[in-house]
Amino acid sequence: MQANPVVAERNRASDQLHSDIMSQAQRGMNEAEFRKAVKSIRERKEREKNAAAGGNGDNKKRPADPPPAVQTPPDRG
Repeated sequence: MQANPVVAERNRASDQLHSDIMSQAQRGMNEAEFRKAVKSIRERKEREKNAAAGGNGDNKKRPADPPPAVQTPPDRG
């Protein structure tokens, strides 16, 4: 007896499709984990930066200093 070549080809294609789906699903999970790790590292670095600058721990930037006052010469009129 011989196996049906059409069924064998269909099974091979189905197995390949299943393999591709599983590898892409694993890749997607790895990317999500990577993004989560990067986000947590950035948050930690921002907290450390704020602590080193004497900040209060929030992620808001310190307001800029106001520009120096410009003095005008008195009128000699």
